[in-house]
Amino acid sequence: MGIKVDLAGSQRGVEDLPIRTGWVFYNPAGSKVVEYPTFVQTAKWTHDLNEGRPINEELSFNTLQGLTVYGDISLSYHLDPAKGPPFT
Repeated sequence: MGIKVDLAGSQRGVEDLPIRTGWVFYNPAGSKVVEYPTFVQTAKWTHDLNEGRPINEELSFNTLQGLTVYGDISLSYHLDPAKGPPFT
């Protein structure tokens, strides 16, 4: 999905409708197209150095008793093409 952003003029800013697949013509001096993937993506924050980035990204939480709990978190998401312009 692509979102056209007008950089100059009285109508500058994000256009209301996302750009569909196909040819899109625009003036690169006055506008740009920002591309966003619409397939399902997964973000991971883990202790495992082989998943995601090679650093420890696990999240830690404190309980009411003061105990520290560590957790590996994974989040899958996708961007709805109809809601692309408000996303930016």
